[in-house]
Amino acid sequence: ERIENRLNTIIIEKKREAAKELPDIDFLLNEQEKLQKNLIETINLIEKINEQIYFSNNLIRECTEYLRDLPDAEGLENERKELISNLKTIEEYKDEKLNELRNFIREYFVYFNLFSSIKYTLEKIEEKKRNNQLPPNIDKNFLKEILSSQKCLICNSYLTNEGKENIEKILRELEVSNEVSHILIEMYTSLKNIIEKIKNYPREKNKILKELNYFENQIESIQKRINDIDKILAGYNIQEISEKQKIRLENEKLVKENIRKKAVQEMYKTKLENEINKIKEKIDEALKKEQKVKHLQQSISLSEKVLNMAKNLKNEIMIENKNKIQRLTEELFLSMVWKKNTFKEVVLDDNYNLGLTHIEGYECLGSCSAAERALLALSFTLALHKISGFTSPLIIDTPVARISDQNRKNFANVLVSISTEKQIILLFTPDEYSEQVKQFFDPICCTKRYLNTTNERTTIVME
Repeated sequence: ERIENRLNTIIIEKKREAAKELPDIDFLLNEQEKLQKNLIETINLIEKINEQIYFSNNLIRECTEYLRDLPDAEGLENERKELISNLKTIEEYKDEKLNELRNFIREYFVYFNLFSSIKYTLEKIEEKKRNNQLPPNIDKNFLKEILSSQKCLICNSYLTNEGKENIEKILRELEVSNEVSHILIEMYTSLKNIIEKIKNYPREKNKILKELNYFENQIESIQKRINDIDKILAGYNIQEISEKQKIRLENEKLVKENIRKKAVQEMYKTKLENEINKIKEKIDEALKKEQKVKHLQQSISLSEKVLNMAKNLKNEIMIENKNKIQRLTEELFLSMVWKKNTFKEVVLDDNYNLGLTHIEGYECLGSCSAAERALLALSFTLALHKISGFTSPLIIDTPVARISDQNRKNFANVLVSISTEKQIILLFTPDEYSEQVKQFFDPICCTKRYLNTTNERTTIVME
């Protein structure tokens, strides 16, 4: 980093020196510096966006781990509300169908009670029809009007004596009045319809009962699903589950939005880099043409080559060291944790953010126990010290407070091994420093001190 900064300073100074001889270059340098400033701001903004994406992804992973084996509380609650709404609607349909059945029963109760009378009446009407005792529906007043006018009101011809006699005969032969005839004929049609309805009774009844049965099955099915949801949600902290789901959803939206913002800034960054390169080419071309600044151009060119080499070398070293730290962290963690068939690998991203992959392939850092997190943090710290050559002492406060018995044994073995190369200071509480812990550390302990706290302000160091 210091080499890069120094080389950048040298390049700027040399170009400024050349600008004194070539005024046109001074303008280009100012433009380049403005663009470079914008580029740095854009790169910083992209880094902030990456941090936000990483933070959101961490929250998403933690929420996903928390919710992995838990019910979808929000989804189930929404489903339950919809089911209750549907249940209310179907119950209303059922009530309407029940009313229809009641009306149906009342109607057919009357029909069945009157069946014998209806049947008898129909038979009598049919008997009269067979015996021609039911004349056609003739308007007697109409016939009397014809006789009175001596003229046929249909064909408009005058009546003959024979015509008069026929009309008078018809009037005499009518044993039943036209009104009664009309009523009987209407009754006949209505009574026949009732008999037809009685014949269709089983079919109509089954139709209504089938629809009622359908609604009852729907109600039973919905009620069963509501009961199932209630059983699923029983015993869970629904509010906390819903909150985790809400956090996950919000951060998933944030990640999408930040990825979009990052893409925009990446495009702007590429545009700035292209413009800076174009200006740099113009400056280089101008320097080459002028013999009086040739020595400055050569110095600038050499400095830029060395700068690129330094950047590439730094990136290679950082990648190599990161990979070494990741491998050593994984090695130390897997040697300390008692679960040998649970974790697949330790992951270290470009920003040195730790991740842990389950043997089944999913991110599981969020669901790790406190002891596993402590062991992973220690593994990373030890690996970082080892690879970086950082030789300062390692101080660990209450090192085994959250670590189980088997993990304590593995933890102690690793610390014993590390202590041969690095000074380690462990601060135990009396309860932590059990006989089991003592048997690991006492044999190799160089110095052991007891801190006796007499009051809030005074602690006595004892041999």
